[in-house]
Amino acid sequence: MVSAYRENIDTHGLGHKAFFYLSEGTHAARLSQFSSILHSIIKANDSVLDVGCGIGDVIPYLPPCVYKGIDIVRECVEKARKRYSDLTFSCMNVTDVTEQHDWIIILGITGTAPMPEVIIKKTWELARKGIVVDFLDSQKVQRNELNTYKMGACTEFFLDMGAQRIELYRTRNSWNIYLVHKQSLWI
Repeated sequence: MVSAYRENIDTHGLGHKAFFYLSEGTHAARLSQFSSILHSIIKANDSVLDVGCGIGDVIPYLPPCVYKGIDIVRECVEKARKRYSDLTFSCMNVTDVTEQHDWIIILGITGTAPMPEVIIKKTWELARKGIVVDFLDSQKVQRNELNTYKMGACTEFFLDMGAQRIELYRTRNSWNIYLVHKQSLWI
């Protein structure tokens, strides 16, 4: 996985192609969609762990929060630290994280991760309030080099983990976003 990203970075630089996006517009549209969801749930004192933070592209789209980004690609973490020196970034795998966070965001990595279910289960353990994650919809895209998902199977996966409330945000492009809550609406 790291070598695939490094190869893309060497070939395309740290732009959208390095992160397997077809265009910069597609990447910006997804960030904008994430933004509206994040602004609806994150409070100023909430802690947020950004798994697969890349170079920190989601940061301008976040509401005020206590942010930490992690990524397995050292070059991305170094670039993110330069762009946002006042924030915390670590080069590490989510399976090595032990501290809990209110919200965990997983943007754009399920399409390339070898075992995304391991990442999602780990983030679920670490989240106090819930997770926000996107998936490539198998009904919208046919790209053999990327993981695609049936939205019903994703919903079932979250229910099996103990999700109390699941919101699916369908997008106009090939990605769909899930907001998965640990607590029900009726507390």
